[in-house]
Amino acid sequence: MKKVNLLTSILLMLLTIPLQSIAQEKGISDSIVKESLMEKKSYGVVGANYSSDLVFLGRKSSAKTPYLSTTAGYYHKSGLFINGAASFLAVSGVNRIDLVALTTGYDFYLKNFSAGISGTKYFFDKKSYTVKSDISGYISVYADYDFDIVDVYIDVSTYFGNTSDFISGLALSHNFYAANDHLNIIPTFYLNAGTQNYYTNYNNNIRLGRHMLEGGSSQSVGTGMMSGGLFKVLDYELSVPISYTIKKFRFSFTPVFTIPVNPATITNNQVTYKEDISNNFFWLLGVSFKFL
Repeated sequence: MKKVNLLTSILLMLLTIPLQSIAQEKGISDSIVKESLMEKKSYGVVGANYSSDLVFLGRKSSAKTPYLSTTAGYYHKSGLFINGAASFLAVSGVNRIDLVALTTGYDFYLKNFSAGISGTKYFFDKKSYTVKSDISGYISVYADYDFDIVDVYIDVSTYFGNTSDFISGLALSHNFYAANDHLNIIPTFYLNAGTQNYYTNYNNNIRLGRHMLEGGSSQSVGTGMMSGGLFKVLDYELSVPISYTIKKFRFSFTPVFTIPVNPATITNNQVTYKEDISNNFFWLLGVSFKFL
């Protein structure tokens, strides 16, 4: 009984630490689901991680957004899964739960091919200033095929806000194993393309300080993007996810370098200018525990 109480206490501690749901989490979830389907076993996963900044499609807010997080999910051998996440904004003088997210979906795996669909609901704090803060959630489908020499991954997503955005991604990667397969290194190239309607609301919020007002307001007040609805390449990403597995524990480190392209044209009270973009580097450090 003492062992059961101890395990329950540990899980409750992990679940009460703010969880994280950022773009990179999808890749981690896909990996876990694929393992569940390959092993034909159902299991749960809890984890904690730290992200140095939140970058979305090569864009980020002017203020840094480091997140201290934990995640918890259940992955059924049939391919169904559900997970919850919340992110704690680790900024001096702020220190709040900035984002909570819930995700559910279904994945299919057959030899070198996998595919799936998932839906995520975001709950941002009313004062959140992140570049994603006006997105309420998204639905995504993906397909992945491992050609041995290169793994090709494609996804298509619809992001929901005041105006929906359509985002598509293409990733090329290759798995390298070492230390009796305990160490996994995955050099990855990722391309994102899509629309940027969400950016109009983000500019409105920052310009008026809506994120600082109780309750906020969703009305447009003259700031907009002349090219927000155009489908175009948004950024290129280079990353090298590194993970080391010891029994049921997995330790991971992921450095990411993003190269944003095609700056948006923004109009503000009849003044037109180009979006200010620059290359970004951020990283994620995490640990997870798998239990049956």
